[in-house]
Amino acid sequence: MWLFLVFSQFWFSQSAVFDFSEMKPAEGPWGAKVQLLGKNFDAKSVRVYYANKLITPVSVTPAAITVLVPEGAESDWFEIEQGGRRLRAPSVFTVKNETVIERAEPPRGPADIWVALHGRFFSEETEFFIEKLKLQTKFISEKQVQVFLPPGTPSGVFFCTSHGQRIKSKIRYEVMPFPTVSGFTPEK
Repeated sequence: MWLFLVFSQFWFSQSAVFDFSEMKPAEGPWGAKVQLLGKNFDAKSVRVYYANKLITPVSVTPAAITVLVPEGAESDWFEIEQGGRRLRAPSVFTVKNETVIERAEPPRGPADIWVALHGRFFSEETEFFIEKLKLQTKFISEKQVQVFLPPGTPSGVFFCTSHGQRIKSKIRYEVMPFPTVSGFTPEK
């Protein structure tokens, strides 16, 4: 009987030990949902860290913890702590924020002007296009650039590059001719 109690206590304590075996996906943008997979997670006592900072899980089941990548995060480790143990993810989570154009100021007007593009995750390496025409760019910040629309620029949708890919935005610029004066009549 005594031997049974010792073995059953040993078996119970071993089955309750949690394990952190996988992270899906291994890369993504801020706000992305990531599943931390393993076994024996306890919703009441588990703690999750990203870059050594405590984050709040979206959900916890015995086999999966769902979290959101914190805004402003850089590539780093997810870690899970429970029952005095802290385990690190099998690999670093890679933050990949895709460049997004959200609006143009002005949204219409003549060519041969500078247009402000507002969005997220711009860098000095980001290239901008209107349709297939590559545009001269002045980097202002991660949220704003200015692009020059040379004479003869057609109306069209803005594109940008992000992680080696060319991405179509939903923002369109309408080229309108400069107002011209065809004649005038003096007032009396």
